[in-house]
Amino acid sequence: MFLRFKTQPPLSELKTAYNLAMWMVLGHLLLLPMGVEGQSLPVGTPFWEEALRRGQLLGHLDSHVSMMIRPVDPRSALGMPLGWGYDSLWCPGQLTKSNPPQLDWRSENFGGRNQNRGWRGFLESCREFRFQVLPILVQARYNGHHPYGWNDGPMVPSKGMQTYMSFGAFLKAGPLEVQYRPEGVIARNEDFMNPPFRQGGLDNPERMGTKPYQEFYQGQSFVKLRLGPISTGWSSENLWWGPGVRNSIIMSNNAPGISHLTLHTNRPLRTPLGTFEGQMIAGNLQYSGYWPYALTADSIPPFPNTPTAPDLQWDSLRGNGTHSYINAMQLVWQPRGLSGLFLGVSRGVQVKGYPNRFGDYFRITYIDPLGASTTNSERNVLNRNQLISFTVRYLLPESHAEFYAEWAKDDHWYDWEDFLTRPLATSAWLGGVRKIYKMPGNACLQVWAETTVMQAPQENYMQSSYLSAPTFYTHSNRVGWTHRGQVLGAGIGPGSNLATVGFEYIRAKSGIGLHWERLAHNEDLFFERGPSLPAVNNPFLRDYTKHFVDWGWQLNFFHSWSGITLTGRYNLMRTYNFQYRYDPEGSQGPLRWPGINVWSNNLDFSMLFRF
Repeated sequence: MFLRFKTQPPLSELKTAYNLAMWMVLGHLLLLPMGVEGQSLPVGTPFWEEALRRGQLLGHLDSHVSMMIRPVDPRSALGMPLGWGYDSLWCPGQLTKSNPPQLDWRSENFGGRNQNRGWRGFLESCREFRFQVLPILVQARYNGHHPYGWNDGPMVPSKGMQTYMSFGAFLKAGPLEVQYRPEGVIARNEDFMNPPFRQGGLDNPERMGTKPYQEFYQGQSFVKLRLGPISTGWSSENLWWGPGVRNSIIMSNNAPGISHLTLHTNRPLRTPLGTFEGQMIAGNLQYSGYWPYALTADSIPPFPNTPTAPDLQWDSLRGNGTHSYINAMQLVWQPRGLSGLFLGVSRGVQVKGYPNRFGDYFRITYIDPLGASTTNSERNVLNRNQLISFTVRYLLPESHAEFYAEWAKDDHWYDWEDFLTRPLATSAWLGGVRKIYKMPGNACLQVWAETTVMQAPQENYMQSSYLSAPTFYTHSNRVGWTHRGQVLGAGIGPGSNLATVGFEYIRAKSGIGLHWERLAHNEDLFFERGPSLPAVNNPFLRDYTKHFVDWGWQLNFFHSWSGITLTGRYNLMRTYNFQYRYDPEGSQGPLRWPGINVWSNNLDFSMLFRF
C-alpha cells in the first residue's frame, strides 16, 4: 500500500531520490498545458483550507456547506469553477475579477460547473475529460528541544529538522477520477530525554526509533467514481471530521492517511428536511513499527534515581503490519429553515486483528445492546472499541462569525442507570469561536479561540487501578485509536489539554498573526504514574507540581504571489517539568523541587507552488 524501509538508508541516498523525482516531475511539466482546476483540497493544505473557511464567514462562499467533512471539493461543493486554484479568498475583497455569484442550494447551478440537477448536467459531467498536474508542496519543521506540532499527516514527532514533500497528478475521464499524490518525509530524529514511563494500551511512541527517519506514502491519492453528488471508491487521503481547527476528536490529519474504501457526498444533498452531508469509510490501521516498551510498576524507583524508559527500537515481529480494521462514518445535517446551523454525529468502530471476510468491514457498525454482558458480548469477542462524537457548528455570515463544539465518548454506557448516573464517563470535548472584523484598506482582522479537553473526567479514575491509565483512545484493544504510531483524532494526544487564542491581520494576499497556546501533556498519565515526592520512597505519594506543560507565543505569516504561497510560524516555547522530571541540579524551594524547565525555538515553513 506504500513504500517503506525496514532498514533505514542513508539520508544522502534518499535526498538523491527526491532530487531525481523532482527533476522528472518538472520535466513533465514543461510538456503539459497548465490549468488550475481543483479537485478536493487536501486536508492540511497550508493557507488554502483556512482561506475557504474565512471566505465562507465573509459571505463570499455558499453557507450551506458545513466544512465539517473534509477534504472539501471547491468545485462541486462551493461552485468555484477554478477550484482551489483561485487567487481568490483575499479578505474582504472580491473573489476574483470575474467574481462568481453567491450560489444557493435551491439553484439549479448549485455544485459548480457541470453539476446541474437532472440528467443533462450529469451526462455533461460524464463526457468531461481533464488532466492536471497538482501543486508541489514542501514543508519544513525545526524543533529545538523536543517534538512539538501535530495535524501534519505523515510527519512524525521529532527533534531537529524534518521535511515533507508532496506532488502528483489528477485525471478525470467521465465519472472516473484518479489522483496520485504521494508524500515523503525525512527527519533527523535527534536524541532527547526519554520519558520515565509511557502510556499503556496505545501504540503512540514519542519518537520513531533512534535513527534518522524516512518514509514514503501513497499520500493524498484515490480512485473514485463520481455519480452526481455521490462519490465512491478507494482512497488514502487524510480525513477531517468535525468543526475544530486545532483538533478533531474522532478523525483528523494528525496521522498518515488510512488506506480505505469510501462512500461520501461531494456536495450537500437537498431534502425536505434540509441538507445532508456524509461519509463512511472502511480500512486498516497499522503499527508504528516501534514497540513502546514500558517499565512495570515494580521497576519505578523514587527520586532522584528515576530511570528513563528504554529506547524505542524497530519491532521486527510486528513491523508496519495491520493491527486493526475500522468502520467509521460521519453525518452532518443542516435543518431546513435554520440556515447556518450544522449538526453532526460521528461513529468509529475498531476491531483488533484482521477481518475474516469483506463484510466484516461493515458488520462492526453493530451496537451492543445496553446491559449486554462484557464477557459474552460481541464487543468482547471481537476485541473491539467504539467511539462516538456529536458536533455542532453555527455559522453567522452576516456577523462574519462562527461558534462550534464537539463532544465525544470512548466506550458506551452499560445501561440506562449508568447513563443517568455517569453521563460524562470516558468523554472528551472541544469548543471554539471565530470572528472577523473588516478593516480599512481591503483588510480584515480575525480573532479566534479554541480549547480541547482530552483529560479523563473524575469518573474514569474511580474505575481504574494503579498503572491502568483511564484515558481516551486506549480502551480495550491495547493498540488504541492509532495508525502508524499516531493518534487518528486529537493530535495533542490522550489525556492532554490545549488552549489557544490569537488574532490575524490579513490584507490582500498577505497576512500576519500572533497566537498564545498552552498544552498540558497527558494529565491522565501524570495522575496515574506521576513522580513521587522527593526523598519519599513511596510511589503512591506523588508530587502534584510536576505537570508537563508547554506554552508559548506563535508568530505566523503567509504571502502569495503568482503561483507561489509561502507560510511560516515561529514558536517561542516555554516548557515546565519536561517529561514530568525534576532538575537533577535543583534544590527544594518554598513550594516545589524545580523541574526541568527550558526555553526553546520551534520553526515551521511551507512553500506551495501552483501551476
